[in-house]
Amino acid sequence: MVLTKAMSTAICLWHDRRDLWQDLKEDIRKSRPLILMFLIIALACVMGARVKLNHDMQIQTVQEMRLDLERQEAIRASMIASEQAKANEAAATARADREAVAKVLYGTALHHSEDAQRAVCWCVLNRVDSSLYPDSIQAVCSQPDQWMGYTEDAPVIESLYRIADEVITGWRNGGYRAISPDYLYLTWERDAIVLRTTFTETANTHVWRIG
Repeated sequence: MVLTKAMSTAICLWHDRRDLWQDLKEDIRKSRPLILMFLIIALACVMGARVKLNHDMQIQTVQEMRLDLERQEAIRASMIASEQAKANEAAATARADREAVAKVLYGTALHHSEDAQRAVCWCVLNRVDSSLYPDSIQAVCSQPDQWMGYTEDAPVIESLYRIADEVITGWRNGGYRAISPDYLYLTWERDAIVLRTTFTETANTHVWRIG
């Protein structure tokens, strides 16, 4: 029974196929504006979503670039600040070194010649270079009972500071060394500065007397 009805329906459809096809084409023709409108709306949605995605990506890229630039600027500023701090510290140390040597000169060679004052400077620097003494200028200058008349409260006289600056600058730059590094010991005379290579004078002691 069911099979018979199905066959009958199939035969009817086959006979009516041309009419059905025409009806389908007519329905499609009538629905074409709706389909076109749907396609336009779908395309607009897709394009809008794509534009929004591109916009969001551009914003994210700009933000990442800005953050990267800010990080680079922060790193650069930190490096500049660090270098400036090191430069300031080095300048302060250099100034303190020259003041310390100038105070040694004030106590030992204030009224001696500039050559004698330079000899005192070299004696200080020879001690800095020697393993027998501290390795910094200020530490060598401030050692107790080493330099006649030295005191941290001594005034810094411009002429003595200039001599100290001249000798220390030449020493740091590896320039001409006026006095051998073996001269580590100094004694004071009214009219001269005497440098020696040993603390107590022996047959092997070298003496340099500078008026």
